[in-house]
Amino acid sequence: LACSVGGLASAAVADLRDFQAADGSVVVRVGGDVVDPYFANKALIIAMDAGVDVRKELRAWMAWLLPRQRADGGFDRFCGGRGAEWRACMGADADDATAATTIHLLRSALSRGWLNARETEQARLAERRATAMLSTLYDDRNGLYRVFATQPVYYLMDNIEVYEALRSQQRPAPAAALAKSILSQFRSNGAWQPAIPLMD
Repeated sequence: LACSVGGLASAAVADLRDFQAADGSVVVRVGGDVVDPYFANKALIIAMDAGVDVRKELRAWMAWLLPRQRADGGFDRFCGGRGAEWRACMGADADDATAATTIHLLRSALSRGWLNARETEQARLAERRATAMLSTLYDDRNGLYRVFATQPVYYLMDNIEVYEALRSQQRPAPAAALAKSILSQFRSNGAWQPAIPLMD
């Protein structure tokens, strides 16, 4: 995400021209043809938190992304759109983090009043679907969220992103419970482990 500041008194503005196509898609690499919703979501969240005005880029991204949400509330990765039609070519790298950043991004846009009535309705529907996805990933045995529903693997960073999503939804009790589980499950003998089980 390239940002420029036009003077001390000016607000930062985003320059995504090398990453965002006219259709609103945001590729992972300059000149590439792969879209990973997680990375686009995360870049826009960071920009917003830094005070960068990305409302135009965000609204274009939402218009491209939200119609591609799967029925289960998740998102795939997409290939090929720079030269042909976009197609789902890979599953998400992590369903929990993708759902969490989708929720966080949409909540951030809504709280800033950046969306019109139609976009607000679409955002709330997408948020409900992403929240439903997260609920399928929750493991009540350890209080953590799995990377995928079918795999008992848990990532520290992903669970922190779910925590941020819960906070953005103003759900303090689940957020506090998750924070407690993160501390008890991922920290041992004064050190953090990045995943459970710990991978080679």
